[in-house]
Parts: sequence; structure tokens; C-alpha cells
Amino acid sequence: MKIAVFNSSEKWLGEQPVYSSTINVNGSVTCKINDVPYADYGVAVFHDENSNGKMDNNVLGMPLEPYGFSNNVRATFGPPKWENAKFAAKGSTTEVSIEVK
Repeated sequence: MKIAVFNSSEKWLGEQPVYSSTINVNGSVTCKINDVPYADYGVAVFHDENSNGKMDNNVLGMPLEPYGFSNNVRATFGPPKWENAKFAAKGSTTEVSIEVK
């Protein structure tokens, strides 16, 4: 599973997330990030099923591997907008649940 966390609309889904990780998946996954400054964030994840390090797409650009975004925003005619995916981290614990499909 590839996880990327972004902290602005300018960086959203770009090459420079504020946090990124690759973790092994076996069913449900929990990822904990410590010492996150209070701010707005957006999370993008995808299950790299063939371990090639990238999201695979069909000839029309549609994803071939399971993916998800914070707020469970679904991509329609392109990636979701920052405004729909962002959430505020403003406490010692902020939980984000993302459905990957």
C-alpha cells in the first residue's frame, strides 16, 4: 500500500507529499503518523498490487488498482479536488478512515 499525505492545494497529488510510506497489506491497515502539526491535510492511498511502484491505468487513464482518498472522496473524471479531500488535524489524535476500492 502506498500512502501519501499532502498539506496544501498546491501540493495535492504532486511529487512532494509531506509524508509518504509503503507498507505491506494483509486485510485492514492502520498507519500512524506522530507529531503532525495542526493544519489541513489530504491523504491519497493505492494498493500497488503488482509492486511496480506506480498506479497502473488502462488506456483511458482509469485506475486498475484499488485506491482511496481522505473523506472517502471518489475520483470522477479525474482526481478529486483538494477542497473535497482535505481535513483538519487539530488535536493530539486525528483518525482518518479511507475505503480503498
